Amino acid sequence: MLWRYLDGLKGTPQESQLRTEFKEQLQQVGWWPRIPRLLGVSSGRGDGVGNGVRAGAKTMSCAGPLFDGTYFLAQSQGDPAEVAVLNGVLGGPHTITTSGFPELDGAPGGTLESFGIIGDALSDVGESVELAHRSVCFVPSVSAVAVRDLDQHEDLYVNIDELPPEESELDDFLLSSDNDPHALMTEKIGRWVLDRLPD
Repeated sequence: MLWRYLDGLKGTPQESQLRTEFKEQLQQVGWWPRIPRLLGVSSGRGDGVGNGVRAGAKTMSCAGPLFDGTYFLAQSQGDPAEVAVLNGVLGGPHTITTSGFPELDGAPGGTLESFGIIGDALSDVGESVELAHRSVCFVPSVSAVAVRDLDQHEDLYVNIDELPPEESELDDFLLSSDNDPHALMTEKIGRWVLDRLPD
């Protein structure tokens, strides 16, 4: 979590200081504890297939009365890459860009109705909203099972199923057969976890 953090409209997304400090503290004590067995599950696929949200596609747009002309795009690669235009009561238009990010929104992993939550909240106050994609990737599979970081596009979409298990920082892990909502407790995941608990 907190892989990239933004504290304002004009800021530059960067790793949160909290994440940096946490990783430094882990490194000082030899990384993750080794006495317990480290298990992980992902609500996302392991074969490198994303959730179908195309990079650069419009995910949500507003037609007023408050935010007419505001829209959001799925994260694409680029330097810079446009991800939103904010307009209306916020002034504007303000173009929001990122630089050097992989195609995160469409990546394999557990999903969250990020744009659905925003869109529903705006609709509740009378905004005309069009939602093309309610859900996008929230926790990429590679992160959930600790095989890669999120900086490189190729790593984000790697076929985990074809990697040697030793590439994970975990002792054992399970991936979902689809890109399901984040933390969805399927029967398959539940049985897998229960089978690995001590007697």
